[in-house]
Amino acid sequence: MSRHGHLLNNPDADGILTCPESGLRYKEEAGCLRCIDLDEEVPLPPEMAIGNEFYDTIKAKG
Repeated sequence: MSRHGHLLNNPDADGILTCPESGLRYKEEAGCLRCIDLDEEVPLPPEMAIGNEFYDTIKAKG
């Protein structure tokens, strides 16, 4: 699940999963899902901290 609360499905050929809302990329490492674009200990940037699309809209895209 992404930091924005979306289920991550369909990894690419390299095993990378992409959040449909933020575009942040994730990869499983040692049994844990890790964000490869932002350090997980750092707060989200202000432009990513608040959602601006309804969940149903994002889900319909995927």
